[in-house]
Amino acid sequence: MYLFNEKNLKSYHLTIDAYTGKILSKEIK
Repeated sequence: MYLFNEKNLKSYHLTIDAYTGKILSKEIK
């Protein structure tokens, strides 16, 4: 049983990218 299908993985990575992007922008400032 797979909890993550291809679409879920894509949305998951997008969330991670947005989250890390916020962290990076805070560190830069």
